Amino acid sequence: MVTAYGQEKISQDDDFAPNDFMSKPITAGELLSVVNKYMGNEPKPMKLGSTRRKKVNIDNLGPAPKVLLVEDNEINRFLACENLQVAGLNVVSVENGQLALDALENSNFDLVLMDLQMPVMDGLESCRHIRKRWDEKQLPVVAITANAFTEEKRLCREVGMNSFIPKPFEVDELYKVVAENLPTVFSSWSQHLLGLDSSVQSAEGITIHGVDVNAALRRLHGSWESYASLTNEFVDEFGQIADGLELLTQQAQWVESASLSHRLKGVAGNLGFSRVCELAQALEKACKEQDEAQLKKLIPALQDACKEVFGAINIIQEKAREQSPGDTQLEPALSGDELCKYLNHIQARLQASEVLENTEIKKLQACLKPLLPDLVEKLIKQIENFHYAAAVESIDFAQHQLTAPEPLRKPC
Repeated sequence: MVTAYGQEKISQDDDFAPNDFMSKPITAGELLSVVNKYMGNEPKPMKLGSTRRKKVNIDNLGPAPKVLLVEDNEINRFLACENLQVAGLNVVSVENGQLALDALENSNFDLVLMDLQMPVMDGLESCRHIRKRWDEKQLPVVAITANAFTEEKRLCREVGMNSFIPKPFEVDELYKVVAENLPTVFSSWSQHLLGLDSSVQSAEGITIHGVDVNAALRRLHGSWESYASLTNEFVDEFGQIADGLELLTQQAQWVESASLSHRLKGVAGNLGFSRVCELAQALEKACKEQDEAQLKKLIPALQDACKEVFGAINIIQEKAREQSPGDTQLEPALSGDELCKYLNHIQARLQASEVLENTEIKKLQACLKPLLPDLVEKLIKQIENFHYAAAVESIDFAQHQLTAPEPLRKPC
């Protein structure tokens, strides 16, 4: 079911049970994920660079605590899993509260980290079901929330949650809260977590307006490659966020627009997009209060802030390419019919507004640079600046140049 209405209300009807929900506005990534799920295809994994994990000595700590992470957003889920696994914890992740209940039925866990706002079943409802079987000492549940306000904390305590981790999370705070809430049998693991050093080398000389690069890199253990990959995912999910919010608010879809703003706030905060995070928080409040005058100011401001972020992403991608070994030697350059087929493939992806991975951009650069050196620089800039229509035209021109008889070819 595709709906702009509150799916929680629909889900309460016992006579109506769709297999899944998609909430408007729908992103390309969400659509692809759902179609793959029900066509029997394997979901496309997030392509990430390897983080520079610090070795931690866990040999004398005994069996690792098993943590269930419940988070619907792929970017937030990756960041939390990565940091918990770096610390040596055994982590299983699921995407909503109902899947969390299913996981708890099938396996034993020592701690649950629970997002609050999720589709199908939210964190509060899931915790209510958990507390019918396990008390707060038997199975600690920690809320992960981008709204750590007094009222929300009260609701969390009422359903039996033990503590809170705010979004965007700081790695030291994540380890501290997990350490404080692990069962006492894992006291040695708690001490281990409290003693971890999450500091990484700062991004010296790189200052980007509205972006806290150092905070994001701390969550990624200094990996620019992973940072670049996650920013690609951000563009895929939130590239048209201002238009989506404007449409929802024009249709008075206040619950949906507040939920979308909330999701943006958490992801933008974790990626260090400070200005976007601040505006998303203000938008969430304005949507809940149905303040149309404020929304007319905030949505254009968000659009401008997102443009700044897209410019920042170019800097992040360039830094990732500088630090990636084997810059353009990932695959041999193509030629002839193979090159034409490859360019058609890239052109189709751009026409579908898909974000190209760093490895794909490097491959494209390697293929065209020996043949059309001036054109390839222009094309790569168009792709990195998300000027996809112009990039499609540049590929058309490249193909014409490559297939033209030799005497007709001219320098670009």
